[in-house]
Amino acid sequence: SLAFEQSYGFVEGDSASLAEVCALLSNLADAPIRQSLALTGSVTLVVSGRHAARLAFGSALRLELRLLFHSWAFPALALLFAFVGGMEAAGQLDGEYGSRAIATTSLMLHALLEPLALLGTVALVYYTAECAWRERAVGMDAIVDATPTPVAVRLLVRVTALALLALALGVIAILVGVCVQVATG
Repeated sequence: SLAFEQSYGFVEGDSASLAEVCALLSNLADAPIRQSLALTGSVTLVVSGRHAARLAFGSALRLELRLLFHSWAFPALALLFAFVGGMEAAGQLDGEYGSRAIATTSLMLHALLEPLALLGTVALVYYTAECAWRERAVGMDAIVDATPTPVAVRLLVRVTALALLALALGVIAILVGVCVQVATG
């Protein structure tokens, strides 16, 4: 359970805990709170059981995917991969003595495996480091560690996000192969 408790001399209570939660969420979401609002109230959160772990997993996965796919690095990496993969796939079509090869699926797959392996590894290493250091960079690691979410849930969220990143790069590879096949007839 998570509780915000305060004590000021003879006055005890947790009436500012709602304001503390709002300030924390505002900082995490990078969305300022209007200063014309007045907040008071207590907050007590009890998290336990499998249902709570599933809710925490879903919420953390949505946040992780939003941070992963909405960063500037993902579109840049996707465009770089599409360009390199397209050049490799188009280069495979030049046969011996100036003859052209037919853009079959197996030829496209063979041409795109090397760029996918190279840039996929770079992407996974980059995003793994970003996931590992994101909380530490903004000083939120102690707060995240204090949440009642099990460590296994947080680890599973990050592994799932990285697997979905690899899947997204695979889909981009398929789309590049299909575009090269369509463009060459």
